[in-house]
Amino acid sequence: MKISNFYSKTVIVLSVITAITISSCSKTEDEIPLNISLTGNTGPLNLMALDTAKVIKMSENGAFPTVVLNRKLNTSSYIYDFAFSPDGTKFIYVETQQSGTFPNQVRSHKLKIANINGSNDIDVFSAQNALQGSNISSVRYCSDGKIFFAYSLATASGNAFALSYNTINSDGTGLVAATTASFGAYFNVSNDRKYIVTTLAIAGTNNLQTYIYDRAGDGGAGSVYYTESYPSGVELDNASFTNDGKFVVIPFREANAIKIKIITMATKTAVVKTLVTGLTSLYLDFSLKMASDSNRGVLTVGGFDVLKSKSYVFNAATGIVSAPFENNDKYVIDVYAY
Repeated sequence: MKISNFYSKTVIVLSVITAITISSCSKTEDEIPLNISLTGNTGPLNLMALDTAKVIKMSENGAFPTVVLNRKLNTSSYIYDFAFSPDGTKFIYVETQQSGTFPNQVRSHKLKIANINGSNDIDVFSAQNALQGSNISSVRYCSDGKIFFAYSLATASGNAFALSYNTINSDGTGLVAATTASFGAYFNVSNDRKYIVTTLAIAGTNNLQTYIYDRAGDGGAGSVYYTESYPSGVELDNASFTNDGKFVVIPFREANAIKIKIITMATKTAVVKTLVTGLTSLYLDFSLKMASDSNRGVLTVGGFDVLKSKSYVFNAATGIVSAPFENNDKYVIDVYAY
């Protein structure tokens, strides 16, 4: 079992799926109905896709794709993490640029913010010792206006890192760093920043386990709030909190299907829903992003030997999955929804 990783896999042939089925880990959906609250944007979704170093805006069905931000300076230009502002008028992202040849490379790694149309693109935070591997990750633009991110600061030799969890204002002021950072650098944090969800390998096995951590637990050192284990052969991608913090959504592949496990935080119960079936390849990449209404989301599936990835918009409460649309190319795996 392994976590999905687009850059470490050969790939797949995708099947167009027009309907879904429902399955469950212990009870059927009818036995545990989801009472998902609606917040944020309840109208048609606005989608943003990351294409190497470009941000592409499009409608809910993938129509009218428009490049609103292009940071591609060379073949070493990349945009990684991305998040919408609470009101959907701005977005934050992490940009890496590198130029030159060894040993004279110049690398930058920055947290940036821009208007939804790509204008007023400015720096919020820049990594130090970028060439040695300093890294910004796990960004979230929280509803109180604070931007959260994990920061791995490399030493000059690049052999050691100091990991911190940080908040900062959107104008780059008010940086507050918490150096007690025991959960790693790659995870999803809840909107109120009280919980973290991540996936780790179980020691001595080929299995993966999803952990939800209470950051205030154990006297502030952090404690495990909930865990989900998966048998060998199940492939996971990054889990995420819904905007209202009531649910954690975990996308995973089991046999020929991609499913989501929806964990209710208050009751620590889970249901499983199937989004896509009919996948026959052993290797694929997939990514799931939840929208601001804490209900809808978009699943994107792709791989190296296909011309274009496909995205499926879904409704977690009703179980309805829209027919897929094709993205610009196979490099589009992360499609965000507001």
